Amino acid sequence: MVKAIVFPNPSKDAVNVTFESNENRHIKIEIYSITGVLIQTLLDDEIISFRNCTTIFNKNGELASGLYLCKISFGEQYIVKRIILSE
Repeated sequence: MVKAIVFPNPSKDAVNVTFESNENRHIKIEIYSITGVLIQTLLDDEIISFRNCTTIFNKNGELASGLYLCKISFGEQYIVKRIILSE
């Protein structure tokens, strides 16, 4: 099982994507625009069983305000979280 939290949300700049798993898995974290365009791949790697891992999206505040989608894929399953960037 994989659990994911995106915070702070909404945010003016950096957003933390924190997830945990109790199994070894291939994890892929992708950020998409609301129109479905891939903006960035944050992680694409095999992860050994762990309790907590964090990656940062929009660290330097370079993306425009708006709604983004964070897709966290693990095996055949995935979670989608909405991210709101505000001015």
